[in-house]
Amino acid sequence: MIDQATGVASELGTRGVWEDVFGLDFSRVGIQSVDLDITPGSDSNPVNLSDERVVPAAVLRSEDFDVADVDVTTLAFGPDAAAPAHCHGPHVEDVDGDGLLDLLAH
Repeated sequence: MIDQATGVASELGTRGVWEDVFGLDFSRVGIQSVDLDITPGSDSNPVNLSDERVVPAAVLRSEDFDVADVDVTTLAFGPDAAAPAHCHGPHVEDVDGDGLLDLLAH
């Protein structure tokens, strides 16, 4: 059921019945803010949209966030949701020198 005032979905009926009938998933989704670094190693994080080279982007690990929890198959970039371009896909690397492995994609 969708609450018309808030737009929030809520589960109806006995757990399992609706998923079986409609293929719906009412799992709770958590949202967490993470730090990103565009063009790691650069202080200004430059992006030249007219340049056709790939742009490195790093998801930075922190005490509260482990990049190993990122489903790299869901990464998408830009308005057209481009897949990562690096031939080996996203990989872990300490891009900010803090001793923690970050997730780097291009």
